[in-house]
Amino acid sequence: MLRVTSVFAMLIPLVSASMTFGQSVTFDQRASEGRALFVHQWQPNDPLSPLGDGLGPVYNATSCVACHGQSGVGGSGGKANNVEILAVIPEPGEPTARNERAFLNRLRETHPMFVDSLQRYYLGVVLHRHNTTPGYDAIYNDLTTPLEMSVDSRSRIRRMLKQRNLSFVSQLPLKLVGYKKDLQYAIAERNPPQLYGVDLIDKNIKDSDLLAIAESQKGSSSGVSGRFTGRYGWRGQMNDLDMFIKGACAAELGLQVAEMNQAPNPMKLDYHIENPDLDSQQTSNLIAYVRSLPRPEMVMPDDPNERSYVSQGKLLFSQVGCAECHVENVGSLNGIYSDFLLHNMGSSFEDPIPAKQIPSYVVTAGISDVFIETGGEDRYKGDKAAAEKYNTEGRAEFEANKARKIKIYDKYLAENGMPPYYGIDPRSTQFSPQAPPNPYSTKYDDHILAASKTIRFNSIEEQNHYKEYRTPALWGVADSAPYLHDGRADTLRAAIEWHGGEAYASMMRFSQLSEEQQTSVLKFLKALKAPKTAENVPDQIADDKKTEPAAGDKISALSPTTIHNDEVAR
Repeated sequence: MLRVTSVFAMLIPLVSASMTFGQSVTFDQRASEGRALFVHQWQPNDPLSPLGDGLGPVYNATSCVACHGQSGVGGSGGKANNVEILAVIPEPGEPTARNERAFLNRLRETHPMFVDSLQRYYLGVVLHRHNTTPGYDAIYNDLTTPLEMSVDSRSRIRRMLKQRNLSFVSQLPLKLVGYKKDLQYAIAERNPPQLYGVDLIDKNIKDSDLLAIAESQKGSSSGVSGRFTGRYGWRGQMNDLDMFIKGACAAELGLQVAEMNQAPNPMKLDYHIENPDLDSQQTSNLIAYVRSLPRPEMVMPDDPNERSYVSQGKLLFSQVGCAECHVENVGSLNGIYSDFLLHNMGSSFEDPIPAKQIPSYVVTAGISDVFIETGGEDRYKGDKAAAEKYNTEGRAEFEANKARKIKIYDKYLAENGMPPYYGIDPRSTQFSPQAPPNPYSTKYDDHILAASKTIRFNSIEEQNHYKEYRTPALWGVADSAPYLHDGRADTLRAAIEWHGGEAYASMMRFSQLSEEQQTSVLKFLKALKAPKTAENVPDQIADDKKTEPAAGDKISALSPTTIHNDEVAR
Protein backbone atom coordinates (compact mmCIF):
# COMPACT_ATOMS: atom_id res chain seq x y z
CA MET A 1 0.00 0.00 0.00
CA LEU A 2 1.20 3.53 -0.68
CA ARG A 3 1.29 5.97 2.20
CA VAL A 4 0.03 9.31 1.01
CA THR A 5 -0.85 10.92 4.33
CA SER A 6 1.96 13.47 4.05
CA VAL A 7 0.83 14.44 0.56
CA PHE A 8 -2.69 15.18 1.77
CA ALA A 9 -1.29 17.11 4.73
CA MET A 10 0.60 19.32 2.30
CA LEU A 11 -2.45 19.82 0.12
CA ILE A 12 -4.86 20.96 2.82
CA PRO A 13 -3.17 24.35 3.47
CA LEU A 14 -3.04 24.94 -0.26
CA VAL A 15 -6.79 24.29 -0.51
CA SER A 16 -7.50 26.83 2.23
CA ALA A 17 -5.30 29.39 0.50
CA SER A 18 -7.08 28.92 -2.84
CA MET A 19 -10.44 29.41 -1.13
CA THR A 20 -9.16 32.55 0.59
CA PHE A 21 -8.24 34.18 -2.71
CA GLY A 22 -11.67 33.35 -4.11
CA GLN A 23 -10.43 30.86 -6.70
CA SER A 24 -12.71 28.08 -7.87
CA VAL A 25 -12.25 24.91 -5.85
CA THR A 26 -11.55 21.80 -7.90
CA PHE A 27 -12.88 18.32 -7.19
CA ASP A 28 -9.41 17.16 -6.08
CA GLN A 29 -9.17 20.04 -3.62
CA ARG A 30 -12.57 19.24 -2.15
CA ALA A 31 -11.59 15.59 -1.92
CA SER A 32 -8.39 16.43 -0.04
CA GLU A 33 -10.35 18.38 2.56
CA GLY A 34 -12.93 15.60 2.67
CA ARG A 35 -10.17 13.12 3.42
CA ALA A 36 -9.32 15.07 6.59
CA LEU A 37 -12.94 14.70 7.71
CA PHE A 38 -12.99 10.98 6.85
CA VAL A 39 -10.03 10.17 9.14
CA HIS A 40 -10.84 12.78 11.79
CA GLN A 41 -11.40 11.42 15.31
CA TRP A 42 -14.64 13.15 16.30
CA GLN A 43 -15.43 14.23 19.85
CA PRO A 44 -18.54 15.61 21.55
CA ASN A 45 -18.71 19.37 20.88
CA ASP A 46 -15.97 18.96 18.31
CA PRO A 47 -14.31 22.18 17.05
CA LEU A 48 -15.13 21.08 13.49
CA SER A 49 -18.85 21.27 14.40
CA PRO A 50 -19.11 24.80 15.85
CA LEU A 51 -22.88 25.02 15.28
CA GLY A 52 -23.73 21.43 16.24
CA ASP A 53 -22.87 19.06 19.08
CA GLY A 54 -20.13 17.02 17.39
CA LEU A 55 -19.93 13.29 17.99
CA GLY A 56 -23.11 11.59 19.18
CA PRO A 57 -25.08 11.61 21.30
CA VAL A 58 -25.34 7.98 20.11
CA TYR A 59 -22.65 6.57 17.86
CA ASN A 60 -20.90 3.38 16.77
CA ALA A 61 -17.43 4.79 16.06
CA THR A 62 -15.49 8.04 16.35
CA SER A 63 -14.38 8.25 12.71
CA CYS A 64 -15.40 7.08 9.25
CA VAL A 65 -12.13 5.19 8.80
CA ALA A 66 -12.68 3.25 12.03
CA CYS A 67 -15.36 1.21 10.21
CA HIS A 68 -13.88 1.56 6.72
CA GLY A 69 -10.21 0.80 7.16
CA GLN A 70 -9.55 -2.80 6.17
CA SER A 71 -7.01 -2.97 3.32
CA GLY A 72 -6.72 0.84 3.51
CA VAL A 73 -8.78 3.99 4.00
CA GLY A 74 -12.18 3.36 2.43
CA GLY A 75 -12.14 -0.41 2.83
CA SER A 76 -14.64 -2.61 4.63
CA GLY A 77 -14.93 -3.15 8.37
CA GLY A 78 -14.32 -6.09 10.67
CA LYS A 79 -17.01 -7.98 12.54
CA ALA A 80 -16.31 -5.83 15.61
CA ASN A 81 -17.56 -2.88 13.53
CA ASN A 82 -20.92 -4.48 12.70
CA VAL A 83 -24.02 -2.39 13.19
CA GLU A 84 -26.25 -4.06 15.78
CA ILE A 85 -30.01 -3.88 15.39
CA LEU A 86 -32.26 -4.82 18.28
CA ALA A 87 -35.17 -6.54 16.56
CA VAL A 88 -38.50 -7.87 17.72
CA ILE A 89 -39.65 -11.12 16.17
CA PRO A 90 -43.32 -10.51 15.37
CA GLU A 91 -46.05 -13.05 15.75
CA PRO A 92 -48.56 -13.54 12.92
CA GLY A 93 -52.14 -12.41 13.17
CA GLU A 94 -54.42 -9.42 12.90
CA PRO A 95 -54.26 -6.95 15.81
CA THR A 96 -57.22 -5.63 17.68
CA ALA A 97 -57.41 -2.10 19.13
CA ARG A 98 -56.68 -3.47 22.58
CA ASN A 99 -53.75 -5.76 21.87
CA GLU A 100 -52.20 -3.34 19.40
CA ARG A 101 -51.96 -0.62 22.04
CA ALA A 102 -50.49 -3.12 24.49
CA PHE A 103 -48.02 -4.23 21.83
CA LEU A 104 -46.83 -0.63 21.35
CA ASN A 105 -46.48 -0.12 25.11
CA ARG A 106 -44.40 -3.28 25.50
CA LEU A 107 -42.11 -2.27 22.65
CA ARG A 108 -41.67 1.22 24.10
CA GLU A 109 -40.74 -0.19 27.51
CA THR A 110 -37.97 -2.28 25.97
CA HIS A 111 -36.52 0.57 23.91
CA PRO A 112 -38.30 3.91 23.44
CA MET A 113 -37.27 4.19 19.80
CA PHE A 114 -39.37 1.17 18.82
CA VAL A 115 -42.39 3.51 18.72
CA ASP A 116 -42.31 7.03 17.31
CA SER A 117 -44.44 10.06 18.15
CA LEU A 118 -46.96 9.09 15.46
CA GLN A 119 -47.66 5.75 17.17
CA ARG A 120 -45.90 3.84 14.41
CA TYR A 121 -43.61 0.96 15.34
CA TYR A 122 -40.34 -0.40 14.00
CA LEU A 123 -39.40 -4.06 13.79
CA GLY A 124 -35.88 -3.06 14.73
CA VAL A 125 -33.92 -0.17 16.23
CA VAL A 126 -30.21 0.43 15.91
CA LEU A 127 -28.53 -0.34 19.20
CA HIS A 128 -25.57 2.03 19.14
CA ARG A 129 -22.49 0.90 21.03
CA HIS A 130 -21.87 4.25 22.65
CA ASN A 131 -23.80 7.15 24.14
CA THR A 132 -22.49 10.41 25.58
CA THR A 133 -25.08 10.09 28.37
CA PRO A 134 -23.77 8.34 31.52
CA GLY A 135 -25.39 5.04 32.40
CA TYR A 136 -25.89 3.81 28.82
CA ASP A 137 -23.40 0.92 29.05
CA ALA A 138 -25.55 -0.92 31.59
CA ILE A 139 -28.61 -0.60 29.34
CA TYR A 140 -26.63 -1.80 26.32
CA ASN A 141 -25.28 -4.81 28.20
CA ASP A 142 -28.74 -5.75 29.44
CA LEU A 143 -30.28 -5.60 25.94
CA THR A 144 -27.48 -7.63 24.34
CA THR A 145 -27.16 -10.37 26.96
CA PRO A 146 -27.84 -13.76 25.31
CA LEU A 147 -31.12 -15.48 26.04
CA GLU A 148 -31.14 -17.65 29.14
CA MET A 149 -32.25 -21.24 28.68
CA SER A 150 -35.59 -22.35 30.09
CA VAL A 151 -38.42 -24.67 29.16
CA ASP A 152 -40.29 -21.79 27.54
CA SER A 153 -37.27 -20.52 25.62
CA ARG A 154 -36.53 -24.00 24.32
CA SER A 155 -40.10 -24.26 23.06
CA ARG A 156 -39.85 -20.92 21.27
CA ILE A 157 -36.54 -21.89 19.70
CA ARG A 158 -37.88 -25.22 18.50
CA ARG A 159 -40.80 -23.40 16.89
CA MET A 160 -38.51 -20.89 15.19
CA LEU A 161 -36.25 -23.61 13.83
CA LYS A 162 -39.15 -25.73 12.61
CA GLN A 163 -40.75 -22.79 10.81
CA ARG A 164 -37.45 -22.13 9.04
CA ASN A 165 -36.66 -25.78 8.25
CA LEU A 166 -33.51 -25.57 10.36
CA SER A 167 -32.14 -28.24 12.67
CA PHE A 168 -29.45 -26.46 14.70
CA VAL A 169 -29.36 -23.25 16.68
CA SER A 170 -26.06 -22.43 14.94
CA GLN A 171 -28.02 -22.08 11.69
CA LEU A 172 -30.35 -19.46 13.17
CA PRO A 173 -29.10 -16.17 11.69
CA LEU A 174 -29.85 -14.18 14.86
CA LYS A 175 -28.48 -13.85 18.34
CA LEU A 176 -31.50 -14.31 20.59
CA VAL A 177 -31.53 -11.95 23.54
CA GLY A 178 -34.26 -10.88 25.96
CA TYR A 179 -37.78 -12.24 26.13
CA LYS A 180 -39.78 -9.43 27.64
CA LYS A 181 -43.55 -9.45 28.23
CA ASP A 182 -44.28 -12.14 25.65
CA LEU A 183 -42.06 -10.57 22.97
CA GLN A 184 -38.88 -12.26 21.76
CA TYR A 185 -35.98 -9.99 20.82
CA ALA A 186 -32.86 -10.69 18.81
CA ILE A 187 -29.77 -8.92 17.53
CA ALA A 188 -29.44 -8.62 13.74
CA GLU A 189 -26.13 -7.36 12.34
CA ARG A 190 -24.83 -5.50 9.27
CA ASN A 191 -21.17 -5.49 8.27
CA PRO A 192 -19.65 -2.23 6.92
CA PRO A 193 -19.03 -2.51 3.15
CA GLN A 194 -15.96 -1.35 1.25
CA LEU A 195 -16.34 2.04 -0.46
CA TYR A 196 -13.77 1.64 -3.21
CA GLY A 197 -15.02 2.63 -6.65
CA VAL A 198 -18.50 3.73 -5.53
CA ASP A 199 -18.38 6.76 -7.81
CA LEU A 200 -17.95 4.46 -10.82
CA ILE A 201 -20.93 2.39 -9.69
CA ASP A 202 -22.99 5.53 -9.40
CA LYS A 203 -22.01 7.01 -12.77
CA ASN A 204 -21.52 4.00 -15.02
CA ILE A 205 -24.50 1.81 -14.14
CA LYS A 206 -28.02 2.92 -14.99
CA ASP A 207 -31.19 1.70 -13.36
CA SER A 208 -32.21 0.37 -16.77
CA ASP A 209 -29.07 -1.82 -16.84
CA LEU A 210 -30.09 -3.48 -13.58
CA LEU A 211 -33.73 -3.83 -14.57
CA ALA A 212 -32.58 -5.54 -17.77
CA ILE A 213 -30.58 -8.05 -15.72
CA ALA A 214 -33.61 -8.70 -13.52
CA GLU A 215 -35.71 -9.30 -16.62
CA SER A 216 -33.15 -11.73 -18.06
CA GLN A 217 -33.09 -13.73 -14.82
CA LYS A 218 -36.77 -14.54 -15.16
CA GLY A 219 -35.71 -17.25 -17.60
CA SER A 220 -33.17 -18.79 -15.23
CA SER A 221 -33.29 -22.57 -14.99
CA SER A 222 -31.75 -22.55 -11.51
CA GLY A 223 -34.39 -20.40 -9.85
CA VAL A 224 -32.43 -17.13 -9.78
CA SER A 225 -34.81 -14.17 -9.90
CA GLY A 226 -33.61 -10.84 -8.54
CA ARG A 227 -35.37 -7.53 -8.15
CA PHE A 228 -33.96 -4.01 -8.05
CA THR A 229 -34.55 -1.52 -5.25
CA GLY A 230 -31.22 0.29 -4.86
CA ARG A 231 -27.47 0.00 -5.31
CA TYR A 232 -26.45 0.69 -1.71
CA GLY A 233 -27.01 -1.07 1.58
CA TRP A 234 -27.27 -4.79 2.24
CA ARG A 235 -31.03 -4.64 1.64
CA GLY A 236 -30.63 -2.34 -1.36
CA GLN A 237 -32.44 0.29 0.68
CA MET A 238 -30.87 3.34 -0.97
CA ASN A 239 -30.18 4.33 -4.56
CA ASP A 240 -28.66 7.78 -4.00
CA LEU A 241 -24.92 7.65 -3.23
CA ASP A 242 -24.73 11.12 -1.72
CA MET A 243 -27.66 10.38 0.60
CA PHE A 244 -26.06 7.06 1.54
CA ILE A 245 -22.88 8.86 2.63
CA LYS A 246 -24.86 11.50 4.52
CA GLY A 247 -26.86 8.78 6.22
CA ALA A 248 -23.69 7.13 7.48
CA CYS A 249 -22.59 10.42 9.05
CA ALA A 250 -25.87 10.84 10.89
CA ALA A 251 -26.48 7.21 11.83
CA GLU A 252 -22.99 5.93 12.68
CA LEU A 253 -21.30 9.03 14.11
CA GLY A 254 -24.26 11.14 15.18
CA LEU A 255 -23.15 13.93 12.84
CA GLN A 256 -26.26 15.73 11.68
CA VAL A 257 -26.30 16.96 8.07
CA ALA A 258 -28.88 18.92 6.10
CA GLU A 259 -30.94 15.95 4.89
CA MET A 260 -30.19 13.45 7.64
CA ASN A 261 -30.83 14.05 11.32
CA GLN A 262 -28.63 12.39 13.89
CA ALA A 263 -30.05 9.30 15.53
CA PRO A 264 -32.13 10.25 18.59
CA ASN A 265 -30.87 9.62 22.10
CA PRO A 266 -33.08 6.99 23.78
CA MET A 267 -32.06 8.38 27.18
CA LYS A 268 -33.02 11.97 26.29
CA LEU A 269 -35.94 11.82 23.89
CA ASP A 270 -36.52 15.56 23.92
CA TYR A 271 -32.95 16.35 22.82
CA HIS A 272 -32.61 17.85 19.33
CA ILE A 273 -30.16 20.21 17.67
CA GLU A 274 -31.21 22.94 15.30
CA ASN A 275 -28.06 23.25 13.19
CA PRO A 276 -26.10 20.53 11.36
CA ASP A 277 -22.79 19.22 12.65
CA LEU A 278 -21.40 19.31 9.11
CA ASP A 279 -22.19 22.37 7.03
CA SER A 280 -22.94 22.06 3.33
CA GLN A 281 -19.31 22.62 2.30
CA GLN A 282 -17.96 20.03 4.73
CA THR A 283 -20.58 17.56 3.56
CA SER A 284 -19.74 18.21 -0.07
CA ASN A 285 -16.02 17.74 0.65
CA LEU A 286 -16.61 14.44 2.44
CA ILE A 287 -18.75 13.15 -0.42
CA ALA A 288 -16.06 14.21 -2.90
CA TYR A 289 -13.46 12.22 -0.99
CA VAL A 290 -15.57 9.05 -0.91
CA ARG A 291 -16.25 9.49 -4.62
CA SER A 292 -12.50 9.87 -5.24
CA LEU A 293 -11.64 6.46 -3.77
CA PRO A 294 -9.97 4.22 -6.39
CA ARG A 295 -11.55 1.11 -7.80
CA PRO A 296 -10.43 -2.40 -6.84
CA GLU A 297 -8.47 -4.36 -9.40
CA MET A 298 -7.75 -7.88 -10.54
CA VAL A 299 -4.13 -8.83 -9.88
CA MET A 300 -2.86 -11.83 -11.78
CA PRO A 301 -0.03 -13.82 -10.12
CA ASP A 302 3.44 -13.74 -11.62
CA ASP A 303 3.83 -17.52 -11.46
CA PRO A 304 2.49 -19.15 -14.68
CA ASN A 305 0.95 -22.08 -12.76
CA GLU A 306 -0.90 -19.74 -10.41
CA ARG A 307 -2.11 -17.68 -13.37
CA SER A 308 -3.50 -20.87 -14.88
CA TYR A 309 -5.36 -21.62 -11.65
CA VAL A 310 -6.91 -18.14 -11.67
CA SER A 311 -7.97 -18.42 -15.32
CA GLN A 312 -9.53 -21.84 -14.75
CA GLY A 313 -11.24 -20.57 -11.59
CA LYS A 314 -12.85 -17.69 -13.45
CA LEU A 315 -14.25 -20.12 -16.01
CA LEU A 316 -15.57 -22.47 -13.33
CA PHE A 317 -17.05 -19.51 -11.42
CA SER A 318 -19.26 -18.91 -14.42
CA GLN A 319 -19.98 -22.57 -15.16
CA VAL A 320 -21.33 -23.39 -11.68
CA GLY A 321 -23.70 -20.42 -11.91
CA CYS A 322 -22.06 -17.86 -9.61
CA ALA A 323 -21.91 -15.35 -12.47
CA GLU A 324 -25.71 -15.37 -12.76
CA CYS A 325 -25.85 -12.98 -9.80
CA HIS A 326 -22.21 -11.89 -9.64
CA VAL A 327 -22.26 -10.41 -13.13
CA GLU A 328 -18.77 -9.44 -14.29
CA ASN A 329 -19.64 -6.39 -16.39
CA VAL A 330 -22.67 -4.17 -15.76
CA GLY A 331 -23.52 -1.13 -17.83
CA SER A 332 -20.22 0.45 -18.86
CA LEU A 333 -18.43 -0.79 -15.73
CA ASN A 334 -16.20 -3.84 -16.05
CA GLY A 335 -15.00 -6.27 -13.39
CA ILE A 336 -17.66 -5.43 -10.79
CA TYR A 337 -19.13 -8.94 -10.29
CA SER A 338 -22.59 -8.01 -9.03
CA ASP A 339 -26.10 -7.53 -10.40
CA PHE A 340 -27.05 -5.18 -7.50
CA LEU A 341 -30.35 -7.03 -7.21
CA LEU A 342 -32.08 -8.47 -4.18
CA HIS A 343 -32.15 -12.27 -4.00
CA ASN A 344 -33.78 -14.70 -1.60
CA MET A 345 -30.79 -16.29 0.15
CA GLY A 346 -32.75 -18.85 2.15
CA SER A 347 -33.81 -19.39 5.76
CA SER A 348 -30.28 -19.12 7.14
CA PHE A 349 -30.24 -15.45 6.11
CA GLU A 350 -33.61 -14.46 7.52
CA ASP A 351 -33.92 -11.65 10.03
CA PRO A 352 -36.73 -9.33 11.15
CA ILE A 353 -35.53 -6.27 9.18
CA PRO A 354 -37.00 -6.86 5.70
CA ALA A 355 -35.98 -5.59 2.33
CA LYS A 356 -38.43 -3.22 0.72
CA GLN A 357 -41.78 -4.95 0.71
CA ILE A 358 -43.64 -5.71 -2.50
CA PRO A 359 -47.36 -5.74 -1.77
CA SER A 360 -50.00 -4.50 -4.20
CA TYR A 361 -51.88 -1.52 -2.83
CA VAL A 362 -55.30 -0.18 -3.73
CA VAL A 363 -54.85 3.55 -4.31
CA THR A 364 -57.89 5.41 -3.05
CA ALA A 365 -56.76 8.87 -4.22
CA GLY A 366 -58.30 9.57 -7.62
CA ILE A 367 -59.26 6.25 -9.19
CA SER A 368 -60.11 3.89 -6.36
CA ASP A 369 -59.44 0.67 -8.23
CA VAL A 370 -55.95 1.32 -9.60
CA PHE A 371 -53.41 -1.25 -8.42
CA ILE A 372 -49.73 -0.29 -8.49
CA GLU A 373 -46.92 -2.78 -8.10
CA THR A 374 -43.39 -1.65 -7.32
CA GLY A 375 -41.08 -2.19 -10.29
CA GLY A 376 -43.89 -3.17 -12.61
CA GLU A 377 -46.51 -1.60 -14.77
CA ASP A 378 -49.85 -0.38 -13.44
CA ARG A 379 -52.74 -2.81 -13.52
CA TYR A 380 -56.34 -1.74 -13.80
CA LYS A 381 -59.61 -3.21 -12.67
CA GLY A 382 -61.81 -0.38 -13.86
CA ASP A 383 -61.63 2.49 -16.34
CA LYS A 384 -58.12 2.21 -17.78
CA ALA A 385 -58.29 5.53 -19.66
CA ALA A 386 -59.34 7.43 -16.55
CA ALA A 387 -56.64 5.73 -14.50
CA GLU A 388 -53.96 6.59 -17.08
CA LYS A 389 -55.07 10.22 -17.02
CA TYR A 390 -54.88 10.26 -13.24
CA ASN A 391 -51.38 8.76 -13.27
CA THR A 392 -50.13 11.27 -15.86
CA GLU A 393 -51.54 14.29 -14.03
CA GLY A 394 -50.42 12.92 -10.69
CA ARG A 395 -46.83 12.51 -11.84
CA ALA A 396 -46.75 16.05 -13.20
CA GLU A 397 -48.14 17.46 -9.96
CA PHE A 398 -45.67 15.36 -7.96
CA GLU A 399 -42.67 16.81 -9.79
CA ALA A 400 -44.02 20.38 -9.71
CA ASN A 401 -44.44 20.30 -5.93
CA LYS A 402 -41.40 18.22 -5.09
CA ALA A 403 -39.35 21.07 -3.53
CA ARG A 404 -42.21 22.03 -1.22
CA LYS A 405 -42.82 18.42 -0.23
CA ILE A 406 -39.13 17.92 0.55
CA LYS A 407 -39.33 20.70 3.14
CA ILE A 408 -42.40 19.08 4.69
CA TYR A 409 -40.73 15.67 4.71
CA ASP A 410 -37.48 17.01 6.25
CA LYS A 411 -39.47 18.63 9.06
CA TYR A 412 -41.34 15.38 9.55
CA LEU A 413 -38.08 13.41 9.81
CA ALA A 414 -36.70 15.92 12.27
CA GLU A 415 -39.66 15.33 14.59
CA ASN A 416 -40.24 11.60 14.18
CA GLY A 417 -38.39 8.35 13.91
CA MET A 418 -34.80 7.55 13.00
CA PRO A 419 -32.59 8.23 9.98
CA PRO A 420 -33.86 6.20 6.98
CA TYR A 421 -30.27 5.17 6.18
CA TYR A 422 -30.73 1.72 7.72
CA GLY A 423 -33.81 0.91 5.65
CA ILE A 424 -35.90 0.24 8.75
CA ASP A 425 -39.30 1.55 7.81
CA PRO A 426 -41.98 2.36 10.39
CA ARG A 427 -45.28 0.50 10.33
CA SER A 428 -48.49 2.39 10.86
CA THR A 429 -51.13 1.37 13.35
CA GLN A 430 -54.74 2.36 13.69
CA PHE A 431 -53.54 5.11 16.05
CA SER A 432 -51.16 6.65 13.49
CA PRO A 433 -52.01 9.82 11.52
CA GLN A 434 -51.20 9.79 7.81
CA ALA A 435 -47.48 10.39 7.26
CA PRO A 436 -46.21 12.47 4.33
CA PRO A 437 -44.79 10.43 1.43
CA ASN A 438 -41.06 10.41 0.73
CA PRO A 439 -40.39 13.08 -1.93
CA TYR A 440 -36.77 12.03 -2.42
CA SER A 441 -37.98 9.06 -4.43
CA THR A 442 -37.68 9.56 -8.17
CA LYS A 443 -40.50 7.11 -8.81
CA TYR A 444 -44.07 8.33 -8.67
CA ASP A 445 -45.17 4.77 -7.94
CA ASP A 446 -43.08 4.79 -4.74
CA HIS A 447 -44.72 8.09 -3.76
CA ILE A 448 -48.15 6.51 -4.07
CA LEU A 449 -47.07 3.34 -2.26
CA ALA A 450 -45.66 5.39 0.63
CA ALA A 451 -49.02 7.07 1.05
CA SER A 452 -50.77 3.71 1.36
CA LYS A 453 -51.38 2.33 4.79
CA THR A 454 -51.59 -1.18 6.22
CA ILE A 455 -52.29 -2.41 9.74
CA ARG A 456 -51.01 -5.95 9.98
CA PHE A 457 -48.57 -8.01 11.97
CA ASN A 458 -46.66 -9.82 9.26
CA SER A 459 -45.37 -13.32 9.75
CA ILE A 460 -41.65 -13.53 9.04
CA GLU A 461 -41.83 -17.11 7.83
CA GLU A 462 -44.34 -16.31 5.09
CA GLN A 463 -42.49 -13.46 3.38
CA ASN A 464 -39.38 -13.81 1.27
CA HIS A 465 -38.26 -10.20 1.60
CA TYR A 466 -36.98 -11.04 5.09
CA LYS A 467 -34.46 -13.33 3.37
CA GLU A 468 -33.46 -11.00 0.54
CA TYR A 469 -30.08 -9.31 0.25
CA ARG A 470 -28.42 -7.24 -2.44
CA THR A 471 -25.65 -9.06 -4.29
CA PRO A 472 -22.37 -7.56 -3.06
CA ALA A 473 -19.79 -6.54 -5.64
CA LEU A 474 -16.88 -8.97 -5.59
CA TRP A 475 -14.21 -6.60 -6.82
CA GLY A 476 -11.79 -6.27 -3.92
CA VAL A 477 -13.29 -9.33 -2.22
CA ALA A 478 -9.87 -10.81 -1.43
CA ASP A 479 -9.23 -7.98 1.03
CA SER A 480 -12.69 -7.48 2.52
CA ALA A 481 -13.21 -10.35 5.00
CA PRO A 482 -15.37 -11.14 6.89
CA TYR A 483 -18.07 -11.94 4.37
CA LEU A 484 -21.86 -11.84 4.02
CA HIS A 485 -24.20 -9.22 5.44
CA ASP A 486 -23.39 -9.95 9.08
CA GLY A 487 -19.76 -11.00 8.69
CA ARG A 488 -20.53 -14.58 9.70
CA ALA A 489 -18.07 -16.08 7.19
CA ASP A 490 -14.37 -15.63 7.90
CA THR A 491 -13.24 -17.20 4.62
CA LEU A 492 -14.35 -17.18 1.00
CA ARG A 493 -15.05 -20.91 1.14
CA ALA A 494 -17.31 -20.46 4.15
CA ALA A 495 -19.13 -17.61 2.39
CA ILE A 496 -19.84 -19.85 -0.59
CA GLU A 497 -21.03 -22.72 1.59
CA TRP A 498 -23.49 -20.46 3.43
CA HIS A 499 -25.34 -19.68 0.20
CA GLY A 500 -28.91 -20.95 0.04
CA GLY A 501 -32.24 -19.98 -1.46
CA GLU A 502 -31.79 -18.84 -5.06
CA ALA A 503 -28.03 -19.52 -4.77
CA TYR A 504 -28.44 -23.07 -3.48
CA ALA A 505 -28.03 -24.71 -6.89
CA SER A 506 -24.77 -22.85 -7.55
CA MET A 507 -23.47 -23.71 -4.09
CA MET A 508 -24.21 -27.39 -4.68
CA ARG A 509 -22.43 -27.31 -8.06
CA PHE A 510 -19.41 -25.79 -6.35
CA SER A 511 -19.49 -28.51 -3.66
CA GLN A 512 -19.43 -31.17 -6.39
CA LEU A 513 -16.26 -29.81 -7.98
CA SER A 514 -13.00 -31.60 -7.29
CA GLU A 515 -10.73 -30.15 -4.62
CA GLU A 516 -8.40 -28.79 -7.29
CA GLN A 517 -11.28 -27.13 -9.12
CA GLN A 518 -12.60 -25.56 -5.92
CA THR A 519 -9.12 -24.25 -5.21
CA SER A 520 -9.09 -22.66 -8.67
CA VAL A 521 -12.33 -20.81 -7.95
CA LEU A 522 -10.96 -19.56 -4.63
CA LYS A 523 -7.69 -18.45 -6.25
CA PHE A 524 -9.70 -16.50 -8.82
CA LEU A 525 -11.59 -14.72 -6.04
CA LYS A 526 -8.33 -14.03 -4.20
CA ALA A 527 -7.06 -12.26 -7.33
CA LEU A 528 -9.82 -9.63 -6.93
CA LYS A 529 -7.81 -7.21 -4.82
CA ALA A 530 -8.30 -3.88 -3.12
CA PRO A 531 -6.71 -1.01 -5.08
CA LYS A 532 -2.94 -0.81 -4.83
CA THR A 533 -3.19 2.95 -4.46
CA ALA A 534 -5.43 2.80 -1.39
CA GLU A 535 -4.03 4.95 1.43
CA ASN A 536 -2.79 3.16 4.52
CA VAL A 537 -4.81 3.83 7.65
CA PRO A 538 -3.01 6.51 9.71
CA ASP A 539 -0.90 4.96 12.48
CA GLN A 540 -2.84 6.46 15.38
CA ILE A 541 -6.16 5.11 14.11
CA ALA A 542 -4.62 1.72 13.30
CA ASP A 543 -3.30 1.47 16.87
CA ASP A 544 -6.69 2.43 18.28
CA LYS A 545 -8.38 -0.29 16.23
CA LYS A 546 -6.02 -2.92 17.72
CA THR A 547 -7.26 -2.10 21.22
CA GLU A 548 -10.97 -2.13 20.37
CA PRO A 549 -13.00 -4.82 22.18
CA ALA A 550 -14.00 -7.78 20.09
CA ALA A 551 -17.66 -8.21 19.21
CA GLY A 552 -19.50 -9.33 22.31
CA ASP A 553 -16.82 -8.33 24.84
CA LYS A 554 -19.25 -5.87 26.39
CA ILE A 555 -21.71 -8.69 27.07
CA SER A 556 -21.59 -10.37 30.48
CA ALA A 557 -20.01 -13.80 30.55
CA LEU A 558 -22.18 -16.69 29.49
CA SER A 559 -23.71 -18.56 32.35
CA PRO A 560 -23.98 -22.36 32.36
CA THR A 561 -27.64 -21.98 31.42
CA THR A 562 -27.01 -19.91 28.31
CA ILE A 563 -28.02 -21.36 24.96
CA HIS A 564 -24.93 -22.24 22.93
CA ASN A 565 -24.81 -22.21 19.14
CA ASP A 566 -23.85 -25.84 18.81
CA GLU A 567 -26.95 -27.13 20.56
CA VAL A 568 -29.30 -29.33 18.63
CA ALA A 569 -32.92 -28.30 18.87
CA ARG A 570 -34.59 -31.15 20.62
